[in-house]
Amino acid sequence: MAATFNGILNTINKELINPSLRFLLWLAIAVFVYGVLKIIMNPDNPDILSEGRRHVLWSLAGFVIMLLVFGIINLIKATLTP
Repeated sequence: MAATFNGILNTINKELINPSLRFLLWLAIAVFVYGVLKIIMNPDNPDILSEGRRHVLWSLAGFVIMLLVFGIINLIKATLTP
């Protein structure tokens, strides 16, 4: 039973979670760069400047969440693997 459960966890991790995290990582990088470019290109417009800051802030929050998910998954795998 343990080998089957570990196999299922490894398959879910390899086929579902890792590709999703990679996609979300690239999306967060794109949003971060977009926000930085908005800040750099429009330093005099306070509305666009605040929008750029918001993009940067939310992309950094996404990075932190992805790191937490990665850590939790590795903790679960280390705990459940014999």
